[in-house]
Amino acid sequence: MNKPHSSKLHNLLDRRSTLIHVFFWGVLGVAFGAASNQWLAWTAAGLLAGILTGGLTEIALKKVRSSKKLYLRRILLFLLGETLLILLLVIPAYGAYTSTHPLRLPVSITPEQIQQEYQELSLTNADGLQIKGWYIPSKNGAAVITVHGYNGNRTHTIYHAQALAQAGYGVVLIDMHAHGESEGQVFNDWADDLDVLAALDYLSTRPEVDPRRIGAAGLSSGAMASLYAAAKDQRLQAVWADGTGMGRTEDALGPMLPEIRPFFFSTPLNWMYYQMIAAFCGVPPGPTIKERLPLIRPRPVYFVAGGQDEIEAALAQRYAQVLGDSARLWIIADVGHIGGFLAHPEEYYGRMLEFFDQTIGAGS
Repeated sequence: MNKPHSSKLHNLLDRRSTLIHVFFWGVLGVAFGAASNQWLAWTAAGLLAGILTGGLTEIALKKVRSSKKLYLRRILLFLLGETLLILLLVIPAYGAYTSTHPLRLPVSITPEQIQQEYQELSLTNADGLQIKGWYIPSKNGAAVITVHGYNGNRTHTIYHAQALAQAGYGVVLIDMHAHGESEGQVFNDWADDLDVLAALDYLSTRPEVDPRRIGAAGLSSGAMASLYAAAKDQRLQAVWADGTGMGRTEDALGPMLPEIRPFFFSTPLNWMYYQMIAAFCGVPPGPTIKERLPLIRPRPVYFVAGGQDEIEAALAQRYAQVLGDSARLWIIADVGHIGGFLAHPEEYYGRMLEFFDQTIGAGS
């Protein structure tokens, strides 16, 4: 006589399990979407995770016949286990894999399209990888290495090169390892400075280039690579760093940046992410950017950040404070990550040229 009632109760609990999962993972997806400015993707992923894990929980518990209270406790235990698994393993592993296996975008244009003569380059970095690039000869005795961001190639800095070359600077444009036409299957963000140093070695051999007048202009990962290279080698005299992120989680800590406090739960996730990057690359995590910056002083660095990315802007402010009087800072209020040269090209390239003119160029 009680079986129909019992069956209805457990069917209700089963449906409640899915609703609880969907709500929980949906809220988590919204939170991560807010942190990364990718609301739609993260919310959709959260809802999908809720449906899948809720369904699996129903399957696992469908034969359980116990009190409502015990049943809900088991659902909460499942949620806790799922949370730890996804936050500390699945998401970091996925992020680390995609961060170390970039896209190979074709090199579709050349400096001929910007009316510049150039030479093809094939450089060898300290890891023995062939780094492909172009060299536009210097006319003023100074030169700049331009370095693209993750998932890019040398064509992504071609308009930086155009502005510099028209002002007389020599320019080396490189594909970082595992990008474009350069060798490498795994991208190691802590070794991308080796690509910049290979270009620096090349420029130091050019008779038309004064080895005391070499700088670098980097975007995103290329900005970090340029800073790492400058920390290692005094020959790099000035760095234009657009869109610098974190070298490790500790760059946002000590104290924690106010901008990431609403998402403090992502801190262990980020730490695990960097550990997994190290595992994929086969090397231990490198030093933080904060640790490297004092090695650059008193050589100048110009930090550029998109104001719409609050964490990027806060990191740039922190790095400028660490570097002190050697740093310059420009937060472009109306753009996101490395959007300045697209939204405000005249001001952007004007500031960049003024910076290099004052540090390695005609006004140095």
